[in-house]
Amino acid sequence: MAKISAENQPRRGRTGAPAQKTGGGPSPSKGAIFASSRASEGPEFVRKNWILMGLGLGTIILGFVALALGSITVAPILLVLGYIVLVPWAILARSHPESNQKGANSSVG
Repeated sequence: MAKISAENQPRRGRTGAPAQKTGGGPSPSKGAIFASSRASEGPEFVRKNWILMGLGLGTIILGFVALALGSITVAPILLVLGYIVLVPWAILARSHPESNQKGANSSVG
């Protein structure tokens, strides 16, 4: 009987079926695909975002300190402010490009 080596076997996909060959040439790596999609997703974290995130985390820490000290009024307010307002605002806040400042969009007429 002939010895069967792995290189003579057809490549199999996840389901065990032979893998389909697509087009010629090498396929792009996962890193290249994800890197290109990340670049087009939107604005990056800028100074404004980091300041808001710091304020949010500081507010949350103060809320837990107030909770540990027995405050049942101030602690929940600080925690809600941090978790529901400041942290999401820090994540969603966008920086405005230079061209969108006042006066740049004024129409003549």
